[in-house]
Amino acid sequence: ANRLLRRVRDYADVKGDGRITLDIAQRALAPPEQVAAVASTAQLAALQRECRRVYVDPALIQYAVRLVAATRAPRQQGLQDIAGHIACGASPRATIALAEGAQALAMLRGRGYALPEDMLDLAHDVLRHRIALSYEALAEGLDADALIQRIMGHLPAPARVLHHSAEEAADAEARRA
Repeated sequence: ANRLLRRVRDYADVKGDGRITLDIAQRALAPPEQVAAVASTAQLAALQRECRRVYVDPALIQYAVRLVAATRAPRQQGLQDIAGHIACGASPRATIALAEGAQALAMLRGRGYALPEDMLDLAHDVLRHRIALSYEALAEGLDADALIQRIMGHLPAPARVLHHSAEEAADAEARRA
């Protein structure tokens, strides 16, 4: 839902409309601001490669899948109370964004592995704009953050110790077998 749809404003008068249009036209003719590069494209590509090497435990991936699934089918996740509040849930791209975001945040925090808190810290930002609220939710004054918080509160993050690398996970699996 568009937050601007909830605000009712009068149109600008003819003079005001003209000033707004003139300002925008003059900005379009102005030379663009010069921006100094802070990184080269090669440096950015290297950072992306490094970020992709950050390990995400399968349990954390499954948590992302469950979070996103709860936005699409809340009842199936035991969230009957919010089922009528979401008109359209997040797509699978949200699951990918949660996993990749957790990788990036873990890297920024100096780790080669993602933790549940990495995913939790960005879940609102990843999901907020990917959920369309129902008219019922809007009428009740709910926002996407409230629904995301309800989902996160209902679906606990993985509690077991997550592995820090694929090798560590494989070793643990071999010991269990």
